[in-house]
Amino acid sequence: MLPTLSVLHREIASSILLYRNLRLAGAKQKAASNGYSGLQFPWESAQLGVEVTPTDADTGIYEQHISSDIVLAVKQLWRLSGDLNWLKSYLDLVCGVADFWASRVQRRNDGSFGIYGVTGPDEYAVNVNNSAYTNAAARLSLEFAVEICGLLNVSCQNAGAWGEIASQMYIPFDSSRGIHPEYDGYTGGKIKQADVVLLGYPLGLDITDTVRLNDVKYYAARTDVNGPCMTDGIHTIALLSCGLPEAAAEYFPKSFANAKPPFWVWQETPTGGAVNFITGAGGFLQALIFGYGGLRIENGSLLFSPRLAPETSSMKVRGVRYRLAVFDVFWDQDHVIILNLPESAMTIFISDGLRSHEVPAGQRFQFPVSPFSVFAG
Repeated sequence: MLPTLSVLHREIASSILLYRNLRLAGAKQKAASNGYSGLQFPWESAQLGVEVTPTDADTGIYEQHISSDIVLAVKQLWRLSGDLNWLKSYLDLVCGVADFWASRVQRRNDGSFGIYGVTGPDEYAVNVNNSAYTNAAARLSLEFAVEICGLLNVSCQNAGAWGEIASQMYIPFDSSRGIHPEYDGYTGGKIKQADVVLLGYPLGLDITDTVRLNDVKYYAARTDVNGPCMTDGIHTIALLSCGLPEAAAEYFPKSFANAKPPFWVWQETPTGGAVNFITGAGGFLQALIFGYGGLRIENGSLLFSPRLAPETSSMKVRGVRYRLAVFDVFWDQDHVIILNLPESAMTIFISDGLRSHEVPAGQRFQFPVSPFSVFAG
């Protein structure tokens, strides 16, 4: 849910991250209690920010990628806002998570770094070694910690170690099949939900379209049909990013099939589970904005690759927040229209890769449907 809130409702997204930032003591306590440095955020957190996952659940012990997920959210909101003062207030959080991973990794025989004894997003695979998602997310956290020190021009004594670990982080890959095994020793069993498929989006791991497609095909066939519904939204995004709208159209309707009457709120699985399942709603919204809108939050710009969702003639995303600008994005089969709203406090520039077009507040710009970037003035 947070990526959508970060794009459309920055104040709400900021308040969610502030909740974590005000509870660093609980994350420090958890890391220390497990023998690690830095900040290890709890899987389930309440008023005090300490781990409150029931003791009969293993997620609180092994699902450690939560710390990297929080750093990813900070990175996305920073790229959207460009607010260095806000970013500075998260320096301790980002560097604390980097310190945690630096103390958590182990050197492998080939010289790379691995992470042992974790559970990735696939909660059927408990206490495994070198979860592809966990390792990739940890690498992202370490890289961003180095980046934030540079952006803020502060001296971070551990930055060299963070960079070394990130550059040598082991991420499982089977070159003979062109896929990422979910973890060391994975033999192709049933998975609960999207895991490896998350490497491309939202982590942004630099992988080819061929490997991305191999991953989504391989794991979609192994995903529990009675698992959580947000997976279908992620499959939609992955297939659209590979240029396969027909294949994506198979999964998109499933992303909202669990919204049930009379109030049309999501339930966790096709047969029940948690009700008002916000994670499912988040998967659906991301399928719309990051899938059919093709939005990617880049370093210094927003990239859009718009397509129409099945059985639609036009789509519109209202109130995109980027830096000090607020704009709407409309597209149909032929055209894209960008309206920089009157309340926007910044001119934006639209680029199709060949030309850049200035769009001041209160004005619009129309052009043929194609991928485009938005830059702040």
